[in-house]
Amino acid sequence: MHYMFWFSGFLLSCCTLTQVFQSAAEIPRTSSPASMQAIQFETTSETLAKDTPEDVEAKFFRDEIEPILQESCYRCHGEKKKESDLRLDSRDAMLKGGKNGPAIVPGKPDESLLMKVLDYTGDIQMPPDAKLDDEKQQAFKKWIEKEAPWPKAKSDSSISVDD
Repeated sequence: MHYMFWFSGFLLSCCTLTQVFQSAAEIPRTSSPASMQAIQFETTSETLAKDTPEDVEAKFFRDEIEPILQESCYRCHGEKKKESDLRLDSRDAMLKGGKNGPAIVPGKPDESLLMKVLDYTGDIQMPPDAKLDDEKQQAFKKWIEKEAPWPKAKSDSSISVDD
Protein backbone atom coordinates (compact mmCIF):
# COMPACT_ATOMS: atom_id res chain seq x y z
CA MET A 1 0.00 0.00 0.00
CA HIS A 2 2.82 2.41 0.92
CA TYR A 3 4.43 1.78 -2.45
CA MET A 4 1.20 2.60 -4.31
CA PHE A 5 1.08 6.09 -2.80
CA TRP A 6 4.74 6.66 -3.61
CA PHE A 7 4.34 5.33 -7.16
CA SER A 8 1.20 7.43 -7.85
CA GLY A 9 3.03 10.54 -6.57
CA PHE A 10 5.97 9.68 -8.83
CA LEU A 11 3.68 9.32 -11.87
CA LEU A 12 1.95 12.62 -11.10
CA SER A 13 5.36 14.37 -10.90
CA CYS A 14 6.43 12.86 -14.22
CA CYS A 15 3.22 13.98 -15.93
CA THR A 16 3.63 17.52 -14.62
CA LEU A 17 7.28 17.68 -15.76
CA THR A 18 6.31 16.37 -19.19
CA GLN A 19 3.74 19.17 -19.54
CA VAL A 20 6.33 21.77 -18.50
CA PHE A 21 8.86 20.51 -21.04
CA GLN A 22 6.26 20.42 -23.80
CA SER A 23 5.24 24.01 -23.01
CA ALA A 24 8.86 25.11 -23.02
CA ALA A 25 9.44 23.42 -26.38
CA GLU A 26 6.68 25.53 -27.91
CA ILE A 27 8.45 28.82 -27.02
CA PRO A 28 10.16 30.18 -30.14
CA ARG A 29 13.93 30.24 -29.80
CA THR A 30 15.99 33.04 -31.29
CA SER A 31 19.48 34.28 -30.67
CA SER A 32 19.06 37.63 -32.35
CA PRO A 33 20.50 40.44 -30.18
CA ALA A 34 17.68 42.74 -31.33
CA SER A 35 15.03 40.33 -30.11
CA MET A 36 16.86 39.92 -26.81
CA GLN A 37 16.94 43.71 -26.40
CA ALA A 38 13.22 43.88 -27.16
CA ILE A 39 12.51 41.27 -24.50
CA GLN A 40 14.74 43.10 -22.03
CA PHE A 41 13.09 46.45 -22.87
CA GLU A 42 9.59 45.05 -22.42
CA THR A 43 10.52 43.58 -19.05
CA THR A 44 12.09 46.85 -17.92
CA SER A 45 9.08 48.85 -19.10
CA GLU A 46 6.72 46.52 -17.26
CA THR A 47 8.80 46.84 -14.11
CA LEU A 48 8.94 50.63 -14.34
CA ALA A 49 5.20 50.84 -14.91
CA LYS A 50 4.65 49.04 -11.61
CA ASP A 51 6.95 51.33 -9.59
CA THR A 52 5.24 54.02 -7.57
CA PRO A 53 6.76 57.51 -7.36
CA GLU A 54 7.85 56.63 -3.82
CA ASP A 55 9.67 53.52 -5.12
CA VAL A 56 11.49 55.59 -7.73
CA GLU A 57 12.47 58.24 -5.14
CA ALA A 58 13.64 55.58 -2.68
CA LYS A 59 15.70 53.87 -5.38
CA PHE A 60 17.28 57.18 -6.43
CA PHE A 61 18.17 57.96 -2.82
CA ARG A 62 19.61 54.49 -2.15
CA ASP A 63 21.53 54.28 -5.45
CA GLU A 64 22.74 57.86 -5.84
CA ILE A 65 22.63 59.85 -2.58
CA GLU A 66 23.14 57.41 0.27
CA PRO A 67 26.42 55.94 -1.04
CA ILE A 68 27.91 59.45 -1.31
CA LEU A 69 26.75 60.33 2.20
CA GLN A 70 28.23 57.11 3.56
CA GLU A 71 31.52 57.54 1.72
CA SER A 72 32.05 61.27 2.16
CA CYS A 73 29.91 62.65 5.00
CA TYR A 74 28.95 60.28 7.82
CA ARG A 75 32.50 60.01 9.11
CA CYS A 76 32.36 63.63 10.35
CA HIS A 77 28.61 64.33 10.35
CA GLY A 78 27.04 61.14 11.67
CA GLU A 79 25.83 59.55 14.85
CA LYS A 80 29.26 59.33 16.50
CA LYS A 81 30.79 62.61 15.36
CA LYS A 82 28.93 65.87 14.70
CA GLU A 83 31.35 68.50 13.41
CA SER A 84 29.80 71.98 13.58
CA ASP A 85 26.88 70.32 15.39
CA LEU A 86 25.75 68.97 12.01
CA ARG A 87 24.48 65.51 11.30
CA LEU A 88 23.78 64.35 7.77
CA ASP A 89 22.47 60.88 8.57
CA SER A 90 18.76 61.73 8.48
CA ARG A 91 16.48 64.15 6.70
CA ASP A 92 15.37 65.71 9.99
CA ALA A 93 19.00 66.31 10.98
CA MET A 94 19.68 67.99 7.63
CA LEU A 95 16.62 70.22 8.07
CA LYS A 96 17.68 71.09 11.61
CA GLY A 97 21.21 71.81 10.48
CA GLY A 98 24.13 72.84 12.61
CA LYS A 99 26.09 75.98 13.53
CA ASN A 100 25.67 77.40 10.02
CA GLY A 101 21.95 76.69 9.67
CA PRO A 102 19.95 74.03 7.85
CA ALA A 103 21.91 71.87 5.45
CA ILE A 104 19.05 71.63 2.94
CA VAL A 105 16.05 73.65 1.88
CA PRO A 106 13.79 71.07 0.20
CA GLY A 107 12.88 72.07 -3.34
CA LYS A 108 15.51 74.85 -3.37
CA PRO A 109 19.02 73.61 -4.11
CA ASP A 110 20.31 77.17 -4.71
CA GLU A 111 19.33 78.10 -1.14
CA SER A 112 20.71 74.90 0.39
CA LEU A 113 23.95 75.17 2.32
CA LEU A 114 24.81 71.62 1.29
CA MET A 115 24.98 72.62 -2.38
CA LYS A 116 27.13 75.66 -1.58
CA VAL A 117 29.70 73.67 0.36
CA LEU A 118 29.78 70.88 -2.26
CA ASP A 119 30.39 73.47 -4.99
CA TYR A 120 33.56 74.75 -3.23
CA THR A 121 32.62 78.39 -3.91
CA GLY A 122 32.28 79.59 -0.30
CA ASP A 123 34.38 79.58 2.84
CA ILE A 124 33.23 76.09 3.79
CA GLN A 125 34.19 73.35 1.35
CA MET A 126 33.02 69.79 1.78
CA PRO A 127 34.10 67.10 1.65
CA PRO A 128 37.41 68.53 2.84
CA ASP A 129 39.61 65.95 1.07
CA ALA A 130 38.39 66.59 -2.48
CA LYS A 131 35.49 68.17 -4.32
CA LEU A 132 32.78 65.77 -5.46
CA ASP A 133 32.63 65.31 -9.22
CA ASP A 134 29.91 67.11 -11.19
CA GLU A 135 27.79 63.97 -11.56
CA LYS A 136 27.56 63.52 -7.78
CA GLN A 137 26.81 67.21 -7.26
CA GLN A 138 24.05 67.03 -9.86
CA ALA A 139 22.59 64.01 -8.04
CA PHE A 140 22.35 66.08 -4.85
CA LYS A 141 20.83 68.98 -6.76
CA LYS A 142 18.20 66.72 -8.30
CA TRP A 143 17.47 65.13 -4.90
CA ILE A 144 16.96 68.52 -3.23
CA GLU A 145 14.80 69.73 -6.14
CA LYS A 146 12.56 66.70 -5.53
CA GLU A 147 12.08 67.87 -1.90
CA ALA A 148 14.92 65.66 -0.58
CA PRO A 149 12.91 62.47 0.03
CA TRP A 150 14.46 60.10 2.58
CA PRO A 151 13.13 56.54 2.52
CA LYS A 152 12.72 54.58 5.69
CA ALA A 153 12.18 50.86 6.06
CA LYS A 154 9.11 49.67 7.91
CA SER A 155 8.82 46.44 9.84
CA ASP A 156 6.95 44.84 6.94
CA SER A 157 9.92 45.60 4.61
CA SER A 158 7.90 48.06 2.54
CA ILE A 159 9.35 51.49 1.90
CA SER A 160 7.84 54.87 2.47
CA VAL A 161 9.32 58.23 1.71
CA ASP A 162 9.35 61.06 4.23
CA ASP A 163 7.96 64.38 3.02
